[in-house]
Amino acid sequence: MERNVGRRDATARWVLGIGLLVLAAILNDRPFLALGAALMGLVLLGTAATHACPLYAALGLSTCPRLAVEAVLKTDVADPPAAG
Repeated sequence: MERNVGRRDATARWVLGIGLLVLAAILNDRPFLALGAALMGLVLLGTAATHACPLYAALGLSTCPRLAVEAVLKTDVADPPAAG
C-alpha cells in the first residue's frame, strides 16, 4: 500500500492511539466501550506505524507533502487547459 499519512498526521495518530489504549484500560468495568476504544487505538497505531491509511486511499487523500504535490501535478498534466 502506498504511503499517504504524513508526519504530523502520524504523530497525531500515535498520541490518539496510545490515549485510546489507556482509556480502554481504565474502562475495565465497561467491556464493550473498552473493546471499542482498544480497537480504534490499535487501528490508529497501525496506520501511524505504516504511514498508510486504507480510508485515505479509498478517498484519494494524502497528508504526505510529496504525494500531495505529485497528485496535483498529475491532475494538471492529465487535464490541460483548453486553448482559447
